[in-house]
Amino acid sequence: MKNSNEMINAAQKALEDIQSGKISKDEGLTMMKLVKVMNDTARTKLQYNKYQSDHSKIEYLEGD
Repeated sequence: MKNSNEMINAAQKALEDIQSGKISKDEGLTMMKLVKVMNDTARTKLQYNKYQSDHSKIEYLEGD
């Protein structure tokens, strides 16, 4: 996943795949944990930028 839009799409697909039985709940849980790590990392970067008064772009949050 290159950016937050892809993360959202992947999370939605994982949920659909769990509901349809295409993947196991364990596989879906693994995917959701990865999404959480990516989200937490972006949040940490935002907080760090705020602390440093740094307004540089965070590519992951920029979208396409």
